[in-house]
Formats: sequence, C-alpha cells, structure tokens
Amino acid sequence: MAFLQGSSNAAIVGGQFTNIQGSQYNTNVYPPIHQERESTIWNDYRRVRTGDIYVTEVVGESAFKRSVNDCRRVVARRCISLARVEGKDKEFLYVAYDGPDAFKAFEMDFEQFSSVKHPNFAQLFGYSDNRRGLPALIFYDELIPLERVLLVGRRQVSPVLLLYFSHLFDIMQIANADLDVGELWVVPRTGALRRGPYIRTIYGEQGWPFGGCIEPNSIPSDHFSSLSIQTYKDTSAVFDYLIRTLPIHVMFRGIGWSNTGVTEWLDYQDAIPVLRFFAGTIYNRHHRSIIAKYVAATAGWSYGFRYVIGMPDAMKESQTIMEDGLIRFMVTLMEIQDVQEMFLQYALYPDKKAFDFWDLWLTEAHSVFNQLGIHEDEWGDHCIFDSFQLRLQRKEHIPLPTDTTAVMTSAYLFIRPVPHPSDDETVWKSWAESENHFWSFDPSGQERMPEVTRASLGLPSFTSSLYIGHRSWSSSHYEAAEKLHRHCGFDPRTTDLAHSLGLPILEVIGDGDRFRILEQWEDSSTSSDILESRDKADGMERDSIYLDSWPTSHVDGYTPSEESESDEEIVVYPRLAAPL
Repeated sequence: MAFLQGSSNAAIVGGQFTNIQGSQYNTNVYPPIHQERESTIWNDYRRVRTGDIYVTEVVGESAFKRSVNDCRRVVARRCISLARVEGKDKEFLYVAYDGPDAFKAFEMDFEQFSSVKHPNFAQLFGYSDNRRGLPALIFYDELIPLERVLLVGRRQVSPVLLLYFSHLFDIMQIANADLDVGELWVVPRTGALRRGPYIRTIYGEQGWPFGGCIEPNSIPSDHFSSLSIQTYKDTSAVFDYLIRTLPIHVMFRGIGWSNTGVTEWLDYQDAIPVLRFFAGTIYNRHHRSIIAKYVAATAGWSYGFRYVIGMPDAMKESQTIMEDGLIRFMVTLMEIQDVQEMFLQYALYPDKKAFDFWDLWLTEAHSVFNQLGIHEDEWGDHCIFDSFQLRLQRKEHIPLPTDTTAVMTSAYLFIRPVPHPSDDETVWKSWAESENHFWSFDPSGQERMPEVTRASLGLPSFTSSLYIGHRSWSSSHYEAAEKLHRHCGFDPRTTDLAHSLGLPILEVIGDGDRFRILEQWEDSSTSSDILESRDKADGMERDSIYLDSWPTSHVDGYTPSEESESDEEIVVYPRLAAPL
C-alpha cells in the first residue's frame, strides 16, 4: 500500500485499520461548566484602565491621615486632579495614591465613599487599580476645594462667604460635627456643598475645623437651593441673601469667625504681661495699648489646654488632665527618640465667653473707634488675644541605653498648668522661672525623676518659648458690621444696636487709663525687657507665620472675587477645637 512505501520489516497482525489520506484534524469539544463568582462592592463601580484617563489639571494633594485598626499609621499621599475618561464628555475628580501604603489608603477611601450614596457627598464613579503603583478613585463632577472659594486672593477669608457656607453646612446637614475644611468641596455646576476626599489646606496637618459656628436655620434642606458659583464672586449679592435669611446676632457671630491674625514669638518673661493683662481686651498690637475691655467676663478667664502638635500618636492618646491641672503623657524611650519639638495649644476658657467677646467687639467696634478718634487705616492693627502655643524644643540628643529592657521602659511627661489671668504677679513669676515640664515614674506626678536618671535613660529635656496669637479683623469685616447697623436702622458710631440686642457694653479705655495699664505692664518687666520685646515682635511676626500658598483653582472660569488688601503676611486662624 502506498502509505507503507519505504517501510521494511513491518508486520501487520489481525484486526482492521483505516487508511486516511491527507491531513487529519482532531477537535475536542468540552461541555460548558457554569460557576458563579461571588459579587463584591467593587463590581458596582466602573473599573477604568489607567490608559483611558487623561489628567487635565492638578488641584492639590494631601497626606493620608488615618490608621490601620487605630494603631499603625498608613503612609501614603493623595494627589487630586481633574481628569477626562475615555468615552465621556465631562471632567471627573481623580484621586491618585502613592507611597508605601498607597493601595491600603486607596482601599480605605474606597470603603468610605462606596458605603454612602447621598447628594451631600462626592459620589464615586469608578476606580483604577493598576498594580504598578497607580491606584486611583474617580468621582463624578469636577469639584473646587471650598477653601479656594472662601479665600480672598490667597490669604484672607471672606467673612460673607464663610458665613454663607457655614449656613449651608448646617441647612444641608453635611455632618453632625465639625469637619476639616479640606473635606469640603463646591460643585461649579450648581454651587452646592459636598463632602469629599481630604485635600491639604493652608494649615497643613494642623487642619481647619469648619461648621457649627452659627445655629441651624428653619429652612428645610429639600426647599433650599444653593446660590450659583458666579454669585459667589459678588459678595454684596451673597450678603443681601444672608440678611434676608439669618437673624442679626447670627450674622455678627458668623462674620466674626473669619478673623485673621499674626503669631509672635516671645520668651516667658516677655509673654507674662500679655497673658496677664490682654485677656478680654482690645489692643493695638504694635503699641501694646489697650483701648477697650470686656469687664463682665474678666474674672472668669482661664487658659485651657486644647491639643498638641508634633507628638507621637501613642503619646497623644495617653493624655490625661489631672485634678491639679497637670497634663500627663505616658511615653517609652523608643517613642520619644525622634521628637525634636512639640507645640501645645492653649486658649481662653470658657470658650463661649471668648466667642461672645468676638460678637461684642464687632457690634461695638465703630463706637469705640469713634470715641477714641482712631482712623480707619489703623483698625486692622487692633486685636483680641485668646490663644497661644507653648513650644517645647529638644535641648540635646541623648543616645538610647544599650539595655533593651530600659528602651521599653515607660515614663510620664508632666506639663505644669498655666496660671489664670487674674492671678497675681507672684504666681506668674513663679510659673515663668520654674521648669514648665518634668519627668516621673509616678503616675500621680508626686515624685519627680532625678536629673541623673533622666539623662541616663536618654529622656530629653526641653527649652520653652511661646507663640502669641493676635486675632484681628480686616476692613471688610468692619464694613459688613456697618451694613448690619444700617440695615437695622442704627448709627454704627453708637451702642444703640448692642443695647437693642441686650449685649453688655465694652468699657472704653481712655488715654489716662491706658497710661495706668502701661505702668502695670512695666512693673512686671524691666524697661529694657519691654523695649526688647517690642523690637523682637517687629522682627519675628513675619518669620513666625505658617502659611502654605496654593495656586488658585480656575475650574469653570471661577476665580476669587477680590485681591488681598495688604501685602503683609498673615495667617487665617482656624476655629478653636473643642475643650478636651
């Protein structure tokens, strides 16, 4: 047979065989196997390839601030941009993640925003889970950070817009408690407020608490519509809307929240007169001259601890305020090794009196300025002092003990309480001349750790200084206050509106009384100290400002409505945190 040609020694024994000429093709047919995969929340959102995303504008960035199981901090960063997606004719908010824990941060944010579907929140469209290091979340709508809308130029908050968005925050019930302003966004298409991914603000990691500075209005949210994004550039139109909507006392409260100010570095001796005499007063920060006093609240002031910056999380969580006013932190040698400096924030307490003082001042400022003949150009120099930071800076770096057991030893850092403004000179001098902190193994702080023991364990000692916050209001605030007087039919140069609202009247300090207060000031410090302090203040104010400049967003053609009134560097003070 032809197919056996060329073969030799072949034997065929029994059976049958088939001769197939040409090529042979074998086809294997497998029956379909149906296996259902478990559906997850990820299936409910669009998975977008990285190559289908086109970034058009970088909006900002932020460090990821949350922890895993409240213990290990997630090390990652968000880069927030506007982007287009292939096949879509609109822009989206695009949040990319990088850093060692980028995917963990990505998953935690996905869990947060996929669990809510509400018009008050930035709504999730999809995600990109590129495993080469480009995970990202994609949100519907291009959004503007609220901070960019609030800022006049780059430095100063518009009092009218802050009041409006505080009102909007309450009406829309964005949250049950304060949020960092970095979590709030504006929809350019509608002007509405949204809660979204955190973006870094001018305060950096310190944050800017927002919300709750005015009382909620009775207008139900389902009958409320936001003003347009273009209206926000016309603050007069926003003001007219507010004055038709809110009570006068709420208007004053809201306008007062957008105060600005500068920080001034002082050593303890120079700071004592400020802490003693300036609580509950209005003063010129350049001349140190008091022009008005809130007499009704003077006796009740105290300095309350608010929070600490620059301390490891474990130390913060161990914080205890003792019955005698001592603040206690528990620490191990390992935790404290990398700490170079810490800032403890204090403010006048009770804070309600401090906030009431802001209202009083804006209600009566024109009357005080008129009585004393203070020109409008000097109004911005007059301040309220109600907060300061205690800076603890490490003196030296002491190596850890070689004994591993000692490295894990726990000790307590105690911070002494700050005297009350009404305390006498002896108490204040004792506080200034004594160490404001000490170490102890005793949780009650009764037995101080010997200096030799502290040094042998590698526990740091600190030098101390104070950053004084001078809180002030600009001409735009005083202009808004004047409009409120006129709207109510009162002359702003009088106290008639304050009387009609049942407010106490500030005591105006004339030239003679100002001279007497200055003598008290000089009695508490030497003349050379006073002059040195004033010179230092002039030199340090600019250097001690913490202000991060962000480029202004131009989404949908939106730009801030005004430029800053002054080239002087200032910092916008955030709201004070609630007492601990």
